Amino acid sequence: PPEIHLDPDMLREHELQLIEAASHPLPDDDDL
Repeated sequence: PPEIHLDPDMLREHELQLIEAASHPLPDDDDL
């Protein structure tokens, strides 16, 4: 398969989103 070249800026953005999501737990299903 062709090698995938990831954009460092996109990786950093994605990492920040993961950290932000991890710091804000998802609401319980009861809240839906």
